[in-house]
Amino acid sequence: MDWLVWIPAFVGHVGICSFFFNRTHATAWPQFWRKLIEKIVVLGSAFPLLALPIWLWISGSVSFFAQVQASWLLAAYLWFCVAASVFFLVTWLWRINHYRVPQTWQNRGSEVIDAERELKTRLTHGLLAQTLRWFPGNEATKISFDDYRISLRKIPQGSQLKICQITDLHLTGQIDVAYFRLLVERVNRWQPDLVFVTGDIVDEPHCLDWIPSIFEPLRAKVGKYYILGNHDRRIRPESELRKRLVATGLTRVAGEWLMVDTEAGTLALAGNELPWFAGAEALQPLPGQTDCIRILLTHSPDQIEWAKQFGFDLIFAGHTHGGQIRLPIFGPMICPSRYGVRYASGPFQVGSGLMHVSRGISGDRPIRIKCPPEVGFFTLVSPVPESQADG
Repeated sequence: MDWLVWIPAFVGHVGICSFFFNRTHATAWPQFWRKLIEKIVVLGSAFPLLALPIWLWISGSVSFFAQVQASWLLAAYLWFCVAASVFFLVTWLWRINHYRVPQTWQNRGSEVIDAERELKTRLTHGLLAQTLRWFPGNEATKISFDDYRISLRKIPQGSQLKICQITDLHLTGQIDVAYFRLLVERVNRWQPDLVFVTGDIVDEPHCLDWIPSIFEPLRAKVGKYYILGNHDRRIRPESELRKRLVATGLTRVAGEWLMVDTEAGTLALAGNELPWFAGAEALQPLPGQTDCIRILLTHSPDQIEWAKQFGFDLIFAGHTHGGQIRLPIFGPMICPSRYGVRYASGPFQVGSGLMHVSRGISGDRPIRIKCPPEVGFFTLVSPVPESQADG
């Protein structure tokens, strides 16, 4: 009988811990406090699972459930966790049953490469990375090049626009620089018109020296644009990081519109680095430009409510890593967002526009389970006329 209560209670407890973890990492709190809360949450999640068999062994034949019930405080939390497990189950079922891939979005397949096999060398460095590489199913040194086709009415018939999104590189030194150079080489083969780098670029100061060898070879016919993310705050001063990125040909997108002319029409680019860097709050509505393609680069999907007021056609986001570890059936549990795992990865309809949340490239912990690193290739085309579609 204990287990009939204990299992949903444990599930609810872990869900509650994940809830606070996800929302804490969506804030601009100092790194020290976020990391401290992260450790408390991880230990708090595991403690009941470890404590239960010990408790049962010590207590002998005395029911664990009966002992918990003897304390009104523990009993209240136990039943709260049971109720939480029901709530999380219902919301999970609602989410998977109501999610629909936008009709204008087409997934044309993915090419997953094993970077270590391609380069014929080991790419992990340091004790943590070397340990995690042996974790069953770890895909941290693989790269998935995901090919998408998006129908957009503002694209003229017969034209197309090729956009590549790279996000969350997390240059720490744990993954060798050769991994990122290989990534850039593959991007250049695709010959994008634009490249968007959407934050969390450098974690460790010594990796600033990697920037030229990664981003200078990166090619885009029209331009390369970037914003920063929360991990980029670890680089002090921030201006040094921005200076090095600009020196490689990247252009910052901040609190103003950048008008970019392409063969497929004029783009209006905007950037949002909130809540970690100021600038986006100064953005004003775009006057008299209804026919241009409005694109937002934002590090986190949490800015969707802010974005709705500007009528973006496309939003490119990252930050979530897709959860990094995706459980069978249930998917991700850890996702640094105020929305939890709702926008963990993939395409979403946001008002009249579309948002794509990338799984990103890396993380401060090099582990990926059923969630390979992602580089997004997006081809924007005009919708097929109804007469042709019917034919």
